[in-house]
Amino acid sequence: MRLAFPEQAVPPTISPGALAPSTARAGILRPGSSIRPLLAPMAAAWLVNVGVAILLFGPAFRVYDAGFLPDSPFLRNAAFALAPDALLRAPASGLGALLSTLVYVVLATLAVASWCWAMRIARSVELASVWPLIAISALVLTPLLGHPALLSDDLYLYDLYGRTISVYGANPIVTAPSSFVNDPHLHWVHWKNLPSSYGPIWLMLSGVLSGIGGDSITTVVIVYRAAGAVLHLAIIAVVWHLLRAGRRRTAVAETLFYAWNPLVLLEVVGNAHNDVLVALFAVLLVAAAAQRAWLSAAFFGACAVLVKPFALLLVPGLARQIFHRTRGALRLRWLAAATSVGVATVVIVSLPLWAGTSLMTNVLKNPAATMYTNSVWELMSEAGPAWFGVGTSAIQHPYLDVLRGAAFLGAALWVLTRRSSRRDVPQVALRLWIVFCVTACWVWPWYFVPAIALAPLAGSARLPLSAGLTVGGLLFWTAWPEPRPTPLEWLYPWRSVVLFGPLLLASWAPARSRIFVVLGVRRHLGRRTHDSIDRQLQTAAG
Repeated sequence: MRLAFPEQAVPPTISPGALAPSTARAGILRPGSSIRPLLAPMAAAWLVNVGVAILLFGPAFRVYDAGFLPDSPFLRNAAFALAPDALLRAPASGLGALLSTLVYVVLATLAVASWCWAMRIARSVELASVWPLIAISALVLTPLLGHPALLSDDLYLYDLYGRTISVYGANPIVTAPSSFVNDPHLHWVHWKNLPSSYGPIWLMLSGVLSGIGGDSITTVVIVYRAAGAVLHLAIIAVVWHLLRAGRRRTAVAETLFYAWNPLVLLEVVGNAHNDVLVALFAVLLVAAAAQRAWLSAAFFGACAVLVKPFALLLVPGLARQIFHRTRGALRLRWLAAATSVGVATVVIVSLPLWAGTSLMTNVLKNPAATMYTNSVWELMSEAGPAWFGVGTSAIQHPYLDVLRGAAFLGAALWVLTRRSSRRDVPQVALRLWIVFCVTACWVWPWYFVPAIALAPLAGSARLPLSAGLTVGGLLFWTAWPEPRPTPLEWLYPWRSVVLFGPLLLASWAPARSRIFVVLGVRRHLGRRTHDSIDRQLQTAAG
């Protein structure tokens, strides 16, 4: 059997003393017994998710209703039986909102703590099958299926695009939701006049999901959340199989980095964002590239683009890997063949919803391409009137547009000209994704999901940055939406700092070393990461 990372194989010239004790263990533990150490952190993570669900029954921290789930007698009675009335009846302003925000911070801290606890324990866990891991991961996410609130209303836009196909037989790329004035779900949608900038794969899946949900908005919410949960579990399976092929002793722990990541669970299950489908195609691309199945990798890359067009960020890493792993005329043939497969996939899959150049027009005119929201660039532009006497819009267009573009191109060039490594595809994709998020004018926490899925595949050294994205994404919800409760009203203008501050901190070497310890990658600050040990073994192998 060919390993995904064959250089990880331990050569016979290395003495047993060169290996860590955990590496020298013989065989694999039986799945039924080896999963037991994870039951305690699983219970902790589950209870935290229940706590967040209870908090969202109060109006103070509920941004959007999840259909009519807040009115469910069973769920509501359970919430009020488990939490004080003062918390759940607190208004969306004043001391009640402040109390709810503080409770959320405590719950987010506990979520991160249980996640880190699970990864540390999992360092001593090995599984013969991924199914026990999928089973307990499914249990962890079950409370999010019944969350009474959404922190984003994108799910309702997905639903209207899906209903455009399943109910009205129209094309959401050319037909905006506002065209269906009598649709019972229209009033749940904010961007009523916005034709779709999502790709055909997501739109066709939305047509199926909205058809299953029918006219019940509550059923629609549950169906989309369930779909997000299934896609999430599929990613867990792919990541585990890929890691186990090369880094068996840390496969469970590094899979849990994604599987139980509290931001991922909140965004892909609780808020049902379609970034989880992009993440699935991203890890499938990495799996195919690891086996040098270049055409399959190109197919998965094209599929990711057909969910969200900015998944083009996955393509340069694949092209670079083909360039470095092939030689001479064969290199050009593989690049041409992969390009042909990608283009053919885009064209063929788009045929049922073909609309010419309309999709690209929608992407370029989408608010995400023009509005400055939650980014450090927005913060800079809002300082313009006070510092330079120039209006915010005048600073954004064209000056910050040009500056952002130059920053992205410069950083992308730096990423693409770095020395190639054995994990080049996930590393390049992860770096480009982070560069994109930092240089984008419009950014939200769920944009981090594909990066977090790629991080374990890119190596242990990449985990701290993605941990920073996780913490920033969770804390973002303390600063948004406006208005924030006194004395936290200052957070709203600085929400981009809240979002990206932990990422910046995680890039600082002393902080990164401590994150390694917290995640269990190192036992103490003097230990090297598993990647450095891997490099030592590779050097010894010649």
